[in-house]
Amino acid sequence: MNMKPDKNFLKIYDLKNYGFPEIPLFGKYKFNKAFPGLEMHTHHAFEICYLVEGRQIYCAAGKDYQLKAGDLFITQPMEPHSSGRQPQEKGSLFWMHIMPALRNKPYLGMTPRAGAELTLQLQNMHEKCFAGNEIIHDLFNKVYCEISTPENPLKQIIIANAITGILLEIVKCSRNRQLRSSPFFEKILLHIDKNIDLKMSVHELAARAGISESYFRACP
Repeated sequence: MNMKPDKNFLKIYDLKNYGFPEIPLFGKYKFNKAFPGLEMHTHHAFEICYLVEGRQIYCAAGKDYQLKAGDLFITQPMEPHSSGRQPQEKGSLFWMHIMPALRNKPYLGMTPRAGAELTLQLQNMHEKCFAGNEIIHDLFNKVYCEISTPENPLKQIIIANAITGILLEIVKCSRNRQLRSSPFFEKILLHIDKNIDLKMSVHELAARAGISESYFRACP
C-alpha cells in the first residue's frame, strides 16, 4: 500500500485497539523544521526509536547519543531519557513502546516462554544506540501502513509478525554491534590482516573469536 502523508505529520496509535496490549504506543513523525526538545521522562515500557531521516541527539544515563539515519535508540523500562538540551530535529522517525512480557502470559501471539526470552534479550542489550538495517525500516513501515488498511482477517497476524520481526532484527543488530566492538573481533581482523595470503576457514575464525560457527556466519 502506498501512503502519501502530508509533508509534515505526527501519527500516534495505541495498538491495544488492534489486539496488542503489549504495544501502548506506535508512532511516526516527519517534520521539515525542529521543534521543542523532550524533557527528562520515563516509561513503563521499552522505548525503541528508529531514525529514518535526519540527525537527532538523545540523552540517557548521563550520556548523549547522536543518531544518524538508520540508527536505533533503545531505553529500558523506567530509564530516564530526554533529548538533553537539543531540540527534536527535523527529519523522520518511527518509535514504539513495548511492555515487558508478563509471567505465564502470551506475548505478541507467542508462548509465555518465547515472550520471556525476547524480553530477556531486550533487557540484556549493552548498547543503547547502534545501527539498524533496511529490514527494520521495512518492517516499521509495514506496521505503519497496515494500521491504516481496512479491517481484514489477516491484519492482526501481519502486524504481529512485523513487530516480532523488528524485535528479532534489533537483537541481531545489537549482537553484531557487541561482537564488532569486542577485543575478540579486533583480534580476528588483525589476524586476517597479518595473514592476508593464507586461506582461513570460518571454523578457525569463529574459534579465535570464541563464538560458534553458526553465530559467526550470521554476522554481516
